[in-house]
Amino acid sequence: MVTPLRSVTQVQSVEISPEKEWWLLYVDRKFDRAKGGKVGGCGAVFLSEEIAAGKIDVTTYPIVTELSCKPGVSRVHFAVWDFYDKTNAEAEDFIKADAHRVVKLLRTTDFSCRHLRKEEWNRLRADITEMLVHAKGNPKLVEKVHALVKEIDEAHSRLAEYMSKGQPTPLGLEDTILAGIEKLEPLIWELRFEKLFADE
Repeated sequence: MVTPLRSVTQVQSVEISPEKEWWLLYVDRKFDRAKGGKVGGCGAVFLSEEIAAGKIDVTTYPIVTELSCKPGVSRVHFAVWDFYDKTNAEAEDFIKADAHRVVKLLRTTDFSCRHLRKEEWNRLRADITEMLVHAKGNPKLVEKVHALVKEIDEAHSRLAEYMSKGQPTPLGLEDTILAGIEKLEPLIWELRFEKLFADE
């Protein structure tokens, strides 16, 4: 195993410093592609502000990595590289050149489900509201859509409460939103047809 500070060969168990050893490269010196090996190693990077401690066991074959989160951290960010087609030296050069860029991506990319984002729901809700105007002749459709929109609105409000308090989001709330949007999809097509025929 290689870190920004050192190389650790088998068989050893070491504690790592998350602030200084924030990327890890796993290689096989004996079966290096530069020596005729078939498959290269792999690498990983994490956000040091999320990790309190790390322990790496470099055994006779597997390398076991245990990372402990800092108190209060409920979601962590990792990136993993597959260096199957690279020599050990190429993999190390690559990770040294790319790790800072990837860490920046981990810090700035929104990995949440797009359908759970309030701004996405607000856009979809605005489209639905605009189409509902043309569906007055179909009260059953309007009633179904209103009920689902209300259910999703309430779930988003509760979701926002948890997020504002920095509390973990109950999965049931996320499921309610996702299930509601799934139920809305065929109804949205009906609304589109209602608008189309109303325009004619």
